[in-house]
Amino acid sequence: MVSGQTRSVHGDRGVSPDRAAAGLHRWMAMPGELPTWIQFDWDQPQPIHSVQLVFDTGMHRHLTLSHHDGYTSRMMWGEPQPETVRDYAVQIVIDGDWATVCEVSDNYQRLRRHTLPESACTDSIRILVSRMNGIDHARIMEVRIQ
Repeated sequence: MVSGQTRSVHGDRGVSPDRAAAGLHRWMAMPGELPTWIQFDWDQPQPIHSVQLVFDTGMHRHLTLSHHDGYTSRMMWGEPQPETVRDYAVQIVIDGDWATVCEVSDNYQRLRRHTLPESACTDSIRILVSRMNGIDHARIMEVRIQ
């Protein structure tokens, strides 16, 4: 199911209660558990062409142009947001073993798209997160596997 919502919907600065149920629309690992992963399994092998990931980038925090020092002092400029996944790998099961089909280091972007090799066919895929840009647990807002 694709809802189109790729932001957290709870907390002090979440969306209004009438727009979504609290606590939905993100996967979070347990605090302090790195490396960690989110895994998707199918009953039969599936051809996988691409994986799209949307990471948490602290969208509850203001980030805009302003001349007001009090406003800009609350922003994080020139560095990755601490909630964003930094190092990760996309892995699939091939002949019973996990194989890395994509590996990324020093990520700071919210949206990442990866095209897999044409031969990628699997019954299991996982996103393995090994490092964050600041916080002690992984957060992923969306995974689209096509």
